Amino acid sequence: MRCSRGHHADPLQSHNDVSRVPTSVRLAELRRRHENHRFAIKQRILKAHAYELILNGGADRLAVFYKGGIKPAQLAQLIFKTRRN
Repeated sequence: MRCSRGHHADPLQSHNDVSRVPTSVRLAELRRRHENHRFAIKQRILKAHAYELILNGGADRLAVFYKGGIKPAQLAQLIFKTRRN
């Protein structure tokens, strides 16, 4: 159901008296809300996992960088020298 503004009308709030809304309509609306809520949670879990992978990958690369023995000051000096040339 859509209202005049193009939004989905809420059958549970579109009537002043909720008891006039059939039980099947109320249950369907509650199921839809529950489904939307579960979908939103799953989306947040996927996004959090993606961020976790990105951060872990960066931390791993940083650890390999420091394990290689080059110091940040040496890297800065190298970048500075290559830019001057």
